[in-house]
Amino acid sequence: MNKFSIMIIASLLVFNYPAFCQYISISAGTGIGTYSLGDLKKLNEDLMLGMPVATKVVNSFPPYPFFRFSALWENEKLGLGISVSHCSTGSRIHYADYSGTISMKQLIRCNSFGIPFHVKLTKKEDSKAKVYFQLEPGIVMTRDVLRQYMSVYEETVKDDYTFTSESMYALAGFSCRYQLKKVSFMAGLGYFFDTGGKLFFEGNSEQWLVDNSNDPIKSNISGLRLDISVGIRFPWEFPKRLSRQPRVRQKLNFWDWMLRYRPIPAPRPF
Repeated sequence: MNKFSIMIIASLLVFNYPAFCQYISISAGTGIGTYSLGDLKKLNEDLMLGMPVATKVVNSFPPYPFFRFSALWENEKLGLGISVSHCSTGSRIHYADYSGTISMKQLIRCNSFGIPFHVKLTKKEDSKAKVYFQLEPGIVMTRDVLRQYMSVYEETVKDDYTFTSESMYALAGFSCRYQLKKVSFMAGLGYFFDTGGKLFFEGNSEQWLVDNSNDPIKSNISGLRLDISVGIRFPWEFPKRLSRQPRVRQKLNFWDWMLRYRPIPAPRPF
């Protein structure tokens, strides 16, 4: 079973869940995450070995903010819904002297689509602050742009290479919500586990990026996720089907039948 089949099954579960929920919650937030990207860090080391001069890594995929939007159907204990998030990070190799400049950048952009699920852990029903355990499987699509720039005296060379990948992920952690009537404030901490996917050349699914050992280089944005968000909660009632009224057959007597169904004769000419 491939990852798209898994997401389709999960989506069907989401859209069948509203019949059992009491609220719908919409939230938006931001946070900061760490990104492992071990294969891409190794790629930077291999690129530096091929340089004619001693270059230096200025940035190596540092923690960077991400943004998130989610919509959940909830009852007093459980919640299930859909989410969309975007994150980015990058790296830069640089060298400069009187003769020119050498620079190599990797710009990472990721969009993820998930099915978040949470369970309430707080036992006090009247407490405004509640703690939840959350689990979110999904698909992450990664885009890596490798930019090479070299300027020596009056000659300049620029090259851009774009790679894309798709992989499955799972986000697990804990969150705390403070509810004020319809408005809620949330904070969460979790770990984002990415299975990683091959980085294919954009537009060509038969060629992918490899290292010096001819092994495929994979994207992997696994790491910690810390976020805060604001949400709005609405009461929800699943629409009930209208009951079909039984058809009542009317009894017609002979004269009603004659008046209703008797054909009208055509007028006779004079």
